[in-house]
This record gives sequence, structure tokens and C-alpha cells, in this order.
Amino acid sequence: MRIAGTEISPLRRDEAVAAVLGLVGRGSAQLVVTPNVDHVVVLERDSEFAEAYESAALQFADGAPIIALSRLLRTPVPERVTGVDLTIALLGECERQHRSVYFLGGEPAILEQAVARIRADHPDLQIVGFAAPDVDLDHPTLEEQQALESCRAASPDLLFVFLGTPKQEKWFLRRAPQLPPAVVLAVGATVDFLAGAKRRAPKWVQSFGLEWLWRLGLEPGRLFRRYVVQDSRFLVIAARAIARRYVRTASSGSAPDTDV
Repeated sequence: MRIAGTEISPLRRDEAVAAVLGLVGRGSAQLVVTPNVDHVVVLERDSEFAEAYESAALQFADGAPIIALSRLLRTPVPERVTGVDLTIALLGECERQHRSVYFLGGEPAILEQAVARIRADHPDLQIVGFAAPDVDLDHPTLEEQQALESCRAASPDLLFVFLGTPKQEKWFLRRAPQLPPAVVLAVGATVDFLAGAKRRAPKWVQSFGLEWLWRLGLEPGRLFRRYVVQDSRFLVIAARAIARRYVRTASSGSAPDTDV
């Protein structure tokens, strides 16, 4: 299924893990993203972000509304593959397959805490480096240049980037020539959950697709405008997609155009 010009990979979590690891050794940096409602809304108005998304090798549906829309369009995506769940599954598989990883971004103290917890949970995982530099997209800092040099020297199989959306995707687009030939996972706030700095919603809340409401309740000041005001635009995007799908099917009887 295509949403706002980007393709959603219709894979389950175990299939997603295999697909990501299948990108290792391609000879160039490969971007993996996990679109949610906020991303879809931003894609409409930010051309550079859309370009970065279009360059991604894999896109997994993080948001429950995207799963629901895929079913309404009769191009169902089987399940959510969130950035957190994908990261946790990949770390375990990388440990088993002796794949190396590098972590970049986030607050320095949070990243250090996350790495410490990962090492405790995965003692045999090859963590070849981590860095939390100050990143300015337009004017690369000395810290960032040093981190990039460290990352290239370490030559990881997977590079987890915690810069937040849309910054991390634009960062990949602009820095791709300087990156090692790794699989680059743009997983933003995942570092906070890995560090234990934030709590995930209970499983039953996640199963109903209400993790966004849980997060809104925990951080209303930071998330209200994004979730309630900005992301309401997704309803328009979804309605337009549904209308196009049924109008085209009714008028021509041909296969539906599911590009939103």
C-alpha cells in the first residue's frame, strides 16, 4: 500500500526482522523507517522529508490508524511493526547472528543508560560504538564529524539513529555519502524506551491501537498539538484515499489506486 507517496511493506514483525537483515552487505547505506500518523501528515507538506522517505529501502507501519486504513483500502498490512518492537527484535537477532551495531543520537545520558541496559540484556551483542553528538543539519558540528568518523571506522552492520522525525530521515538523506554501508534504522524516541526513561503502554492498550492516547496522557503539554491538532489532518488523507478507491472501482471496475 502507498500512503502520501511512500510504500508500506506488508510484513509481520518476524518477516520485517529478516527483511532488514537481508539488506546487510548491499554496499551502501540502506534506510529503514517506521511511518505513523504523524509521519504521513508531515509527508504532505515537507518535500525533503518525503524525498528521504522515498529513498527508504523498507517502510513498516508503526501506527494503528495506518493498519486500519490499509484494511479499508483492501490492501491489508498484517500488523504494526513499531520502531521499539523492531529494534528489540533486531538486537536479539543480531546477537544470535553475530551482527554488529552502532547507536547514534539521543541525549548523552539517556544513550549511555540505554547501551548499559542493552549490554546487560544481550551480553554477546557486538556493540561497536555509540555517540550522542550535537547535530545541526545545515552546519555539521565537530562532534558529529567525529561521530561519523567513528561510525565509518567501526563499520557496523546496523546503525540505529535516535534523532527524531523528521530530523533523522533528513540527516540520512544529507549524510548518506559519509555513512558506512550499514542498514540505518530511523527509530527516534526508541532510545528513551531502551533506557527505561519512558514507559510503554500496557499490552492491552497497544492491542486496541491506543498507544498514542497513553503517550498523550503522560506528556500532554508536548504532544497535544501534534496528536490532536496537527495529526487530525490524517482523517482528511484517509477520507480522500477511501473516496478515490471506491470511486475508481465503481466507475471502471479496475484495480484500486491506493496511493493517497
